[in-house]
Amino acid sequence: MTVGDAYKSAVALCIQEKGGVATGCDLGTNGIPNTVATKEVASVDVKDGAITLTLADIGKDTATKTIKFDVANVVGDAVIWKTTTTVTDTVIKDAIEKNNT
Repeated sequence: MTVGDAYKSAVALCIQEKGGVATGCDLGTNGIPNTVATKEVASVDVKDGAITLTLADIGKDTATKTIKFDVANVVGDAVIWKTTTTVTDTVIKDAIEKNNT
């Protein structure tokens, strides 16, 4: 999901600039942009590096469901992400959660 990628990059840069910590890497601060809604994503929130995308209605009961990217680990300049979702359709859920990097 390209919207998520833009926020993951911004958070990773924020963490790097803050010496490896995510505290204070919030929406609209430290180079992290404010919410940019798309036809797939209704809103974005970022708090201490954790990114939450709230989905628009893109089918399969996705309206208001979320995709969350949590900072699982920081290794050097790389951020390792843990991805979770409240989407219940197993095919979509598996596709979202399979790439936790």
